Amino acid sequence: MEEGECELCGRFGKLVEIEIEGSTLLVCERCAAFGEKPKQTGLKSAQKPAVSEREIVEEVVENYGERIRKAREAKGMTQEELAAKLQIRASLLAKIEREEMMPEIPLARKLERALGIKLVERVGEGGVEGEAESKDKNSYSMTLGDLIKLKKMDRE
Repeated sequence: MEEGECELCGRFGKLVEIEIEGSTLLVCERCAAFGEKPKQTGLKSAQKPAVSEREIVEEVVENYGERIRKAREAKGMTQEELAAKLQIRASLLAKIEREEMMPEIPLARKLERALGIKLVERVGEGGVEGEAESKDKNSYSMTLGDLIKLKKMDRE
């Protein structure tokens, strides 16, 4: 048994794997009564990530268009010259600079290298990576039980 936060009620303690309506959850022993032990298929499943891991996502920063334009002008390049260097159309670069279109991450990375600027930041579930993250047992995160309580409150 591993320790962590119950995915139903949020209590910290020993966790049990159960299945509720086709979903496999890690819950405390109290909440285990709401589900059934998962059926063993005989196949080894991929190891689940730890409960405390966060998914990391990359996003293009705000004001990306202005940053690109200023960096391009500082290097003395026209939109056509930069577009040719990146092997994209000048019209696409113009739309990106006007923020009518957001560049995909690979193109944003190319722009970063060509202009020497920062356009992509890593973001996790809780905000920009690097922000203080509480490892305290008493830190609060929304659980399925909390959502049910909120729904009940809305109905009243």
